[in-house]
Amino acid sequence: MIRKIALAACALAACSVSCLGHEPGTALGTYAVTGSLKSQTCGAGLQPDDPWSFDVRLSRSGSTLFWLQDSSPALSGTIDPSGNATFTTSEIFDLSEPDAGVAYCAVVRTDTFKAALGTTTDPSGFTGTIAYHYELDQGSSCGGLLAGQYDSIPCDVGYDLSAKRNSP
Repeated sequence: MIRKIALAACALAACSVSCLGHEPGTALGTYAVTGSLKSQTCGAGLQPDDPWSFDVRLSRSGSTLFWLQDSSPALSGTIDPSGNATFTTSEIFDLSEPDAGVAYCAVVRTDTFKAALGTTTDPSGFTGTIAYHYELDQGSSCGGLLAGQYDSIPCDVGYDLSAKRNSP
């Protein structure tokens, strides 16, 4: 019974990759990633980790790379013939309450990941970058809602990444 509930919860949360163990394409392994902060123009309200460490599973199907992490949906991007991967994703964070009379305020975060995996079919690691760009969503009127979170917007946070495979 508990297993059925967990499987149903996974389906509802769109986390089938982690919950059910399915990985698209051919698994490349799990990588221990370390990021070193290279830029941060958002101000004191946004305090990114430095260094930043996390694990990510990668898989590949043809010229598509899949980034699999925790219970998040798989992200994907392209790999060129030299083994360089790139993908971009965006998410909107609503900072205002949806009550009548309150202006709409939302920030769009666009993430861009670039990595050099090389041409081997079984990369032991990679180097790369991840950049986060923050800007107001179209139609936003945020007034003081950004205070304490972003000193200026648009703004950027960038990391240099290095990773080593820690499991197949």
